[in-house]
Amino acid sequence: MNSEKGHIPASQRIPTIARPFVSDRAKKTLDLVERFVEEECIPADTVFDQQLKEAGEAHEKSVVGRFEAHPSVIEDLKKRAKELGLWNMFLPSNHFKEGAGFSNLEYGLMAEYLGKSGVASEVSHIPLEWHLSITR
Repeated sequence: MNSEKGHIPASQRIPTIARPFVSDRAKKTLDLVERFVEEECIPADTVFDQQLKEAGEAHEKSVVGRFEAHPSVIEDLKKRAKELGLWNMFLPSNHFKEGAGFSNLEYGLMAEYLGKSGVASEVSHIPLEWHLSITR
């Protein structure tokens, strides 16, 4: 988001009522998620679509081709998400050792940004059903 003063990071746009419940670690991660989505995932959406189209054409324009295709851009972004620590963010650490340990509120703020891109949820290993339920 931009203003007269330039870009305002996501962590500074957290609703006032939620701020006391968001950790400093979650605020830093929220800013990282915003940059990852804006700078890497949104531009990759068109690459993903093109790779799917090419895969469909290679499979004689069949529906099967769409579901068998696995665009390479997804794997590249998964690797990048893991490097940035943006993997399995939705899992609470009190239930899963792989979890990032964010509360539902903290992850909900991140999910808002992940929803801006067609590939962001998949590349950060978020089950579609969970992502849809928290962003409604």
